[in-house]
Amino acid sequence: MVMARVLIETCDIRKVFSAGGRVPFARKKGRVKAVDGVSFEIFPGKTLGLVGESGCGKTTVANMVLKLERPTSGVINYHGADISGFKGEDIRKYRHALQAVFQDPFASLNPRMRVGSIVSEPLTVQKHQSKNAIKERVDELLDIVGLRPEHARRFPHEFSGGQRQRIAIARALSTNPELIVLDEPVSALDVSIQAQILNLLIDLQQEFGLTYLLIAHDLAVVQYACDTIAVMYLGKITEMCSSADFLKRPLHPYTHTLLGSVPVPDPAVDIKRIELEGEPPSPWNLPTGCRFHPRCAHAEAQCKNDEPVLQEIAPDHMAACHVVSRTNGLD
Repeated sequence: MVMARVLIETCDIRKVFSAGGRVPFARKKGRVKAVDGVSFEIFPGKTLGLVGESGCGKTTVANMVLKLERPTSGVINYHGADISGFKGEDIRKYRHALQAVFQDPFASLNPRMRVGSIVSEPLTVQKHQSKNAIKERVDELLDIVGLRPEHARRFPHEFSGGQRQRIAIARALSTNPELIVLDEPVSALDVSIQAQILNLLIDLQQEFGLTYLLIAHDLAVVQYACDTIAVMYLGKITEMCSSADFLKRPLHPYTHTLLGSVPVPDPAVDIKRIELEGEPPSPWNLPTGCRFHPRCAHAEAQCKNDEPVLQEIAPDHMAACHVVSRTNGLD
């Protein structure tokens, strides 16, 4: 078999924010490493999930992929080309190929614009279609996401949360993108509506061959919707594997604690529960060695001094843990 061509590849990307500075009454001044050496690949037609606690750097990674933030260092390749060198027409094509669906479906929609204008705005910016063609495309997109053409004349406040997220999805589909970044797309919705939106996204992926980068903190969401899952902690990827291995054979202690915090209704799934110790370290003062060691029940002397490297422990299963790399798993 010929390996599918990589759509998006991040190579050791880092993002450092300067905090405080000249801001009056700032409590602390310094630099925060929001993302610190993240590498992954996204293949066409697949879904990569980034999961972790709030503040671990998931959204910052997504913003760098969308070129809303510039990496402090590292490279992001699109079809093998470094996007940092994109200018003019290259930037326009990249914006055309990547779209986003954000967490809050009300805040992400302009309340002063009608739905038809919201969905058609990316097409209007591209200036490649006539007004009649754009209107037909808007009607088609609304139908694809389960809405009706007459909804184009309404304003966002006239819709429920789930319907507003469908509008956001229709807008993202308007340019026939290669990659859609889904930043917590269902976390602001009711549980029953979450399932509807997730199923819609999966159906659209199968129908149109879409590729997703899914940002979430809900483990059930990423396990259900993703092909590959990367777990982040304090700016670093601690484990990366298939969604099946993520549930059946987690390796990193942090992944065990995440899974152990979620009730599993299937008695056949045996997850060893590991309790977290202490509080998350401050991003102002990151611990030496493994960043997880102050909260890890398996921490050893090496963990406190040497930073572990993300490496393959099992086929297509990577983890950054000294104990796991030596024992091939937790006892």
